[in-house]
Amino acid sequence: MTLASLQGCAAPATAVLPADVAAVDAVADAALDVPADAAAVDAVADAPAVDALADAPAVDAPAVDALADAPAVDAPAVDALAVDALAVDALAVDALGVDALADAPAGPSCTARVDCADDGNPCTVAECVAGRCVHRAAPAGSMLACDDGDPCTLGDRCESERCAGATELVLLSGARLPMADGWVGYGDATATSQAGARVRVDTTPLASGAYATHGHALPPGAFTTHDLQWELAVASADHNPGDATAVILPDFYGYFGASGPIGPVERQQMIYFDDTEIGWGDLSQTAALDTHAAHVYRLHVTPTGGAELRVDGSLALTRPAISVAGANVGFGDQTNDPGVNGRFEIWGVRLVPQPRCQ
Repeated sequence: MTLASLQGCAAPATAVLPADVAAVDAVADAALDVPADAAAVDAVADAPAVDALADAPAVDAPAVDALADAPAVDAPAVDALAVDALAVDALAVDALGVDALADAPAGPSCTARVDCADDGNPCTVAECVAGRCVHRAAPAGSMLACDDGDPCTLGDRCESERCAGATELVLLSGARLPMADGWVGYGDATATSQAGARVRVDTTPLASGAYATHGHALPPGAFTTHDLQWELAVASADHNPGDATAVILPDFYGYFGASGPIGPVERQQMIYFDDTEIGWGDLSQTAALDTHAAHVYRLHVTPTGGAELRVDGSLALTRPAISVAGANVGFGDQTNDPGVNGRFEIWGVRLVPQPRCQ
């Protein structure tokens, strides 16, 4: 800016200005040689010329007008003189801060990623950046498996640089078809459809002997810390020993539920739903229940290897021993008997923490 514009910003009564234009030019020339470092800035601030300016007598209005008509002083020179306190602070960089930056740890030198060692964190990846090894969070969506060290969480995955699991794991929401939730279908796929917020299994229109079952893998050891919970309502169902049109299989290896390592046990320990009762597949125990109404079912595997089934919070079935070694669960129609068909709806299948994990 020019001195004329500075005049407009000054107080009208008194302005501390040099006695003549030559003095102003001298000051401007001095400004062009502002030292670069903070110590030199301090020296300029203490110079007698500055003190002399500060002690100069006030110039009256005619003198101000005369100065206003003088040639403009080069703006950069004026700006250089008008160094405010913040700028001076910026020049005087804090020595401790500089030392801290200098002491910041640097990774080992490298020329490529293969030169960088694993830091032991499964949620980071090593990179070679500017000749130094750095470890950064795994890319979003990489879904790296990890273990957060908490036995009461499931489905542990990396979130940024941290491993985290869920206390509850949804297996079937009901809002979409089972395959969209990671289930594998066996039998006739046309029997399964999506009905509002529920999944419907209907084998009544299928050819005699058709079946439809879905299986889903579980995290290892899931039943040691979690229970299997689901909601279900029967429209029509039937059963006979080892066969049923509406079932839950706590251990399932696929197809018609007798082909895995435990063989017929899969269907012996399955839970069947009839129109007026529920029970174990081998008919070792049954319980009267209006299954046409929707109920919340919860299967608990005891520490001794037994099973407890609760309906809406009340104990309904028990079993002294149950196999869950396959780490898979299933639901659907598990009969190929002629004329034995049914229809039911299921939703909200999930693993929920046992009381000791809550």
